[in-house]
Amino acid sequence: MNKILVDTKIYPLEIIKSTAYKFIDSTYIQLKSAEGDAIEVSLKSKMDKNNQNNIGGEFYNELLNNVLRIKIAERNKDIRKLIVQQALYAAVSNKPYDAGDNNASYQDDPLGIAVPWEEKYGEEN
Repeated sequence: MNKILVDTKIYPLEIIKSTAYKFIDSTYIQLKSAEGDAIEVSLKSKMDKNNQNNIGGEFYNELLNNVLRIKIAERNKDIRKLIVQQALYAAVSNKPYDAGDNNASYQDDPLGIAVPWEEKYGEEN
């Protein structure tokens, strides 16, 4: 069994638990409180006995991945909120959100995209 100590000042308990959940299919996991602000994570591979040495490193890498994912989510929270607001506005009003041209219509086709294939390229193509 591979035991590692994880500092909860660096990796919050929520991150540690979500990381442990990712390993739950392939690894036996035990979380215990340790001295100070640490959590002892015991890891034992369910299948590969040779993977015991690597599993702690993989766990630390996944901790970093989860911390970064949460930080990016926090940083982009306002952008996601704006995108959802615009999508909901379009769904409720039955018209697309348009910040600029209020006279735009779905029937306008300046690029000729709505032209049928036969008209654009002929019958033989």
